[in-house]
Parts: sequence; C-alpha cells; structure tokens
Amino acid sequence: MRLEALFEDLESQFEALQDGDLYGEVADRIRAEVGKITVLDRLRGAVGTMIRVDLRRAEPVQGTLGRVGKDCLLLEAERYEEWLIPAAALTGIHGLGPFAESAEGPSRPNSGWRICCAESPGIVHR
Repeated sequence: MRLEALFEDLESQFEALQDGDLYGEVADRIRAEVGKITVLDRLRGAVGTMIRVDLRRAEPVQGTLGRVGKDCLLLEAERYEEWLIPAAALTGIHGLGPFAESAEGPSRPNSGWRICCAESPGIVHR
C-alpha cells in the first residue's frame, strides 16, 4: 500500500516536470517568434490608423498611416500633407496597436516629393 502511494507520488511529480518542460519550451518558442517582429511589421498592422511619430532632428508628425515599405513609412497628415519618413529617423511611435504584418515591399517617392528641411535629412514632405 505504501509503495503504491510512493509510485503514484513519483508519477505525478514526473508528469508535473514534463508539463513544466513543455510550458518552458512553448514560452521559448513564443519569445523567439515575437523577437522576429520588427517595428515596421507592427506599423504594417496599423495601416489606416492615426499615429504620431517622434523624429530624430525634427518635430513630431501626426497623421493617418498610409503605407509602410521596406525601410520607410508614409503618413497622411492634415491639409493633404504627406510625409515619407525613413525608419532610421524614428525615435518613438504613439498610437500603435497590437497587430503586425509581414513585409510587402519598399515604398518609393514619386516626382512630387521634396526634402522637407535640411536639418532632417531623409525626411521627405509633399
């Protein structure tokens, strides 16, 4: 009788250890997958929403996220302004949701774009 209780206890401990190992493995895999998501992937999941971006060497810009390319994003601001912002110029993003999407391809400016200011190289405004 005592041996049966001992074996049952050992079996339950073994099952608990196996469950713990499985939980740890699943958690590790989730962390690895989440670690592959880039800021641009998060931005792609927010296309069509209103966000505000903080920029290196420029004032923050707020607008509707229109498109996200390989290394830049397009914000549609008030008064039909459009901002093409390279990812390297971003220092903060506000209003970003929890969704993400994989890359669709780069955005390229058309002939209507111009550099918005000399002290913020790479930020294009139309």
